[in-house]
Amino acid sequence: MLRFEPGDGTAIVGSWFFALIDSPASDEFAQALADGVDRGEGSVDDLIELLFGSKLNSLPGFGVACVANDEIRVFVRGSVRAEVDETFGPQLLDASERRTWLEQRVDRDAGVSFGLAGRPPVGELHHRIGAGVVSASRIVWPSGRPVGAPVVSAPAMTAVLIEPPVDQLVAEPAAEPVAFLDAPEAEVGPRASSDVGAEPGTDALDPPGMEDSV
Repeated sequence: MLRFEPGDGTAIVGSWFFALIDSPASDEFAQALADGVDRGEGSVDDLIELLFGSKLNSLPGFGVACVANDEIRVFVRGSVRAEVDETFGPQLLDASERRTWLEQRVDRDAGVSFGLAGRPPVGELHHRIGAGVVSASRIVWPSGRPVGAPVVSAPAMTAVLIEPPVDQLVAEPAAEPVAFLDAPEAEVGPRASSDVGAEPGTDALDPPGMEDSV
């Protein structure tokens, strides 16, 4: 499930891609992408074939993200900007100075949003779309969320680590190794002299259970 902001562009969401087109849904390129929703399956090759089969002067500004198993291929052109949120931080993709389009590969779990130039974000987006076509000026796919999946079934992206509190981590080391090191020399001596008969790969000076505590 993606979120969008209503506007005068066209957002299109299919099972393998999502897009924002700076034109009405009646535009030839928008209609060709919408056909991909009806097919239910496709790939980045289908998109590239569509792009190269179109006249440059007839292509509107667009942002298209094709989702594969391990990456997202992001394409932007003209008046549509893309913001990619990866682990190292967000980056803006702007192809307004190019005659064709800009393409970039990003991680499968990256967040990707498309917006029309000159329309600043309005804050939280309350409108949602799972698949289909809708009038929009911005569309957002949060990081780690499968295209078309309900929000309840999407993997949680909140960094909540299931770990014991810090005070438990500090108190966790056992006192037994310390007690062993403080033992009288008479207790350590026989162990040190018996290393000839120790099993291969073991240290006779190590206290019992130390290899398990690592």
